[in-house]
Amino acid sequence: MTHKQLTALCAEWQGRLRLRDWDVAVEFTPRHRIDCDGLTSYNTYLKTADISICSESTAKSGYGYQLHDPEQVLVHELLHLQFPTLGTDKTDPSYVIIEQGIDLTAWALVRAKRGGKK
Repeated sequence: MTHKQLTALCAEWQGRLRLRDWDVAVEFTPRHRIDCDGLTSYNTYLKTADISICSESTAKSGYGYQLHDPEQVLVHELLHLQFPTLGTDKTDPSYVIIEQGIDLTAWALVRAKRGGKK
């Protein structure tokens, strides 16, 4: 996937998730710069966000290594903008549960868009 395709997907999903009023910048980032599939920094007052998506073809998940799906990671990160107070404190015991819920929701949305296919 190219940066241009990623940017187009971001615009598409901003529309689907009703986030068009946000100014979102998205980029691919090497694994050595982010130790996760995706990372978002945002300002809810200004409605601005920077999303980094791991550029590698495999990514580590809670279930071991799996094929990396940049669209699913993008949707996951955009969902954080809809729920900005959830999953921000990694010391909170519910952090993992919240992240898993956002992840499963992102997978469901992407799969529905693709007609039930991965």
